[in-house]
Amino acid sequence: MNKAAALDAHLERAMNDLAFWGQGDCFLWPADWIERSGWPDPAGPWRGRYATALGAARIVRRAGGVEALWISRAIEIGLNPALRPVAGDVGLVEHGTTGAGPSLRGRVGAICLGAGEWATSTPAGLRFGYWPVLRAWRVPWRRP
Repeated sequence: MNKAAALDAHLERAMNDLAFWGQGDCFLWPADWIERSGWPDPAGPWRGRYATALGAARIVRRAGGVEALWISRAIEIGLNPALRPVAGDVGLVEHGTTGAGPSLRGRVGAICLGAGEWATSTPAGLRFGYWPVLRAWRVPWRRP
């Protein structure tokens, strides 16, 4: 399977699954993609250690914030920053969506779909948009 087909499959799976804290949330969903791309699991240290927003917030606080958490894990697993993200890269975006169902606001993990569009996992399902990118990392397919 090539990277585009794998990304389509990852999106399709998420469209059929509900995201819960500690399962497919905006931290773990991009981490799952990174791992499926052949890289070590960036969420390994906190996977299975929280099941609520409060639990996630504690992990983030201990790490010094969302950006610090993502930066440290990206460095540890060997991902490089992406100044111009392309489809399949991951990043932190400033999400401001509200509406029907639970809203998600703030800095969230997302996957680039290309041409500036991002996808993120929320309790109300996948959300797609053109949000400001705070940080992004290149996720090459099948790490050598």
